[in-house]
Amino acid sequence: MNKIKKEKIAISVDKPLLTLIDALVDGTTIRSRSQAMESLLRKGLSQEYVHDAIILVKREHQHLLLEKINGKELICNHLALLENANIKQCYLVTPQTEITKKIEAVIPRKSKVAFNIIDEKEQKGNVHAVQLIQKKLSTNFVVILGDTFNQFDLKKMILFHLNKDKIATVGLMSHNQPSLYSSVELEGDRIVAFRNKKKSDSFVIDAGVYVFNIMLFQYFDTATKFLEKDVLPKICAVEQMNGYFTYGKYRHFGE
Repeated sequence: MNKIKKEKIAISVDKPLLTLIDALVDGTTIRSRSQAMESLLRKGLSQEYVHDAIILVKREHQHLLLEKINGKELICNHLALLENANIKQCYLVTPQTEITKKIEAVIPRKSKVAFNIIDEKEQKGNVHAVQLIQKKLSTNFVVILGDTFNQFDLKKMILFHLNKDKIATVGLMSHNQPSLYSSVELEGDRIVAFRNKKKSDSFVIDAGVYVFNIMLFQYFDTATKFLEKDVLPKICAVEQMNGYFTYGKYRHFGE
């Protein structure tokens, strides 16, 4: 087996911090200062990185997850997108039906993403659907609108989100009919206007894929029903939302 090539780097570290790092060297599991630093980096990145994803789909759109694109079902395309981004856990939030049984049946057995269907007994809007998973989430998580198809490097979007440290990062695409979708206006990376299916001079639209910080839930109340209509405009207003162009393949199955 070929060993992974390691790069040598030079860094400056405060002496008290270096003392703490050296204290991890036990001569068995961690045999050197460099191993100690590598162990801490791996642990820190693992805790910081995004591991959870939610797919949202209404009862009347469940059949779309079985539509084939690129030779495989849409739900399998979603899972491939998540697996390539090292997502470990995926929750499909939707009412339990005969169609959800068919969806479960097509999930690849070798998928590295654990897949669970959460029964949305009452459809009260996608805010309520996300709330059903709240206690299962830690810091940051991905949300995908199930009736969309996106093929791009989700990992880069996640790293962008973590680097910018905002509540929301919205995947973006260009479209010639922006009024059919949620359109946005940008200043650099920051979204300064978010309009849900309204006439707009901007041809940049919400692509139906998001990365959120857990602070998203602070913007939920009894009156909020939909992310696009009730929540994202509020987050935009407090300058806590960035946009990320996916530059990949996109399709809205509702078109």
